[in-house]
Order: sequence, then C-alpha cells, then structure tokens
Amino acid sequence: MPVNMKKMRKRIKEHRAERNDRKALIVLDEGEDVLFNMGGERMGVWKGSKTSVMARDHDGRKLLRWMLDKDFDEEALEIIQYQLDEVYL
Repeated sequence: MPVNMKKMRKRIKEHRAERNDRKALIVLDEGEDVLFNMGGERMGVWKGSKTSVMARDHDGRKLLRWMLDKDFDEEALEIIQYQLDEVYL
C-alpha cells in the first residue's frame, strides 16, 4: 500500500503546531499562581501542579530556580520568583 506523502507532511505539520501551542507555564487565578505544564523524564512528576505547591518542596524549588534562567513567559517567571522569595523569607 503506497504512502501518501502529502497527507503525511500535513499531519506532521499539524502535530508540530499543536505541540507549539501548548504552554509550559500557564498563569492562573488572575496572576496569583502558575500551572506547571511541562513533561519529561524528571519534570513529568510535577506536570499539572501549581508552582506555589512546588515552591514548598525541595525538588520543586530546584526545578523552579532552574526555570528562572530560561526563556519562559515573563509574567509567570515573576510570579515564580515571588513564590520562591516567600519561602525563603
């Protein structure tokens, strides 16, 4: 059975667009909290968690501090920085 390459390319393009539409950090509660929406080997455990909960956990804080140096949504990073500061103060 021959493979229709046009359909394959179209499907690949659609999947790539869907993947790019998913945000890693989603601001919730009118800027009060952030939803962690990243998967992966180590990060997958936290997927779906609020960063306010992550800031209270040792491993969660490590991950949040790592994210502060990356290129994510500025508003979300500011909220995360505030949450981390609250934990240490």
